[in-house]
Amino acid sequence: MRRRLATVLGLLAAMLALGVPAGVAAHDLGRGGTVYTTTNATAGNAVLAYVRAADGTLSLRGSFLTGGLGTGAGLGSQGAVTLSDDGHWLAAVDAGSNDVALFLVGPDGGLHLADRVASGGMDPISVTLHGPFVYVLDAGGNGNIAGFVRIVGHLVALPGSIQPLIPAATATTATSPEEIAFSSDGSVLVVAEKGANLLITYRVSIFGIARPPTAYPSAGAAPYGFAFDNRDRMFVTEAAASALSSYRVSPAGVPSVISASVANGQAAACWIALTPDGRYAFTIDAHSPAKISAYAIAPDGSLALVNGTAAGSSTAPLLDASVSSDGAFLYAVDVGANAVDAFGIGAGGTLTPIGATSLPAGAVGIAAS
Repeated sequence: MRRRLATVLGLLAAMLALGVPAGVAAHDLGRGGTVYTTTNATAGNAVLAYVRAADGTLSLRGSFLTGGLGTGAGLGSQGAVTLSDDGHWLAAVDAGSNDVALFLVGPDGGLHLADRVASGGMDPISVTLHGPFVYVLDAGGNGNIAGFVRIVGHLVALPGSIQPLIPAATATTATSPEEIAFSSDGSVLVVAEKGANLLITYRVSIFGIARPPTAYPSAGAAPYGFAFDNRDRMFVTEAAASALSSYRVSPAGVPSVISASVANGQAAACWIALTPDGRYAFTIDAHSPAKISAYAIAPDGSLALVNGTAAGSSTAPLLDASVSSDGAFLYAVDVGANAVDAFGIGAGGTLTPIGATSLPAGAVGIAAS
């Protein structure tokens, strides 16, 4: 174990000393946006890539096998597929075979499978990336997180990075995690623990190794999906009261409430997507018919509900959602219609439906560039 740790740390130190970039050799993407989701198929999971046209409509670019298996049913999580900040890498969970796949994103938005490794636990449901580091949330059993470092396109397990979801001192026996994500500077990992009404944070060393968890009470019951802006402020949905809360997260991983439980009048806000400029947040209701609520984010991180029913689906629940990198479009997985629903984002956070694109039944996760 010590030898493996020394090897990994030595490689990381060399990468940092030589200035090796987080992605592969820099290249101009030279393309419009792409939207990704996973089939989650039991016979073989695949990532579907859709070209985004100037008007926000989608057309299938291709299907790219992960090499692992899906579950064929919804995972109930946010972040089953995730893009790196530089857009060069994509990670996807294989919940049916307990592994995670890493893809290199090509100049045209197509994918090349770089590696697939065991997730470090059972039932991986969410994955997050920061620089060369990748962390997976495993929901099976008592649950855990597990870390990896990307070295020359391969995922190498970080010794000592597997950590439990609930600190030993926390008086709870059940876990119900929904998402894992890095803070914007990569110094903290957060897991939303719906069942215990907790936000679990992990400080992360410069070598990517997560320290043991610390639990903090959520501002409201059933914290579900969340997102960070570029100022390390965190916005967390609360399913129980269908609300959204905002927090500042310190470098020590301590969340402090800015706005607590701003309700939207829906049944259960579960998923969230932020505009890249950090001015608007959209929460997605998990019930049928699903509604999307729009919030304005003030410069200090406080929240104001703009419209509790900014848009939605008349057929069934919507799942995970993502905003395009230019901030012009919102995409959500529509499980009733087996489609990706697209919405144009207008002034003041208004949403305009612009069409739907077919998906296979059981598709989960979404990430837009």
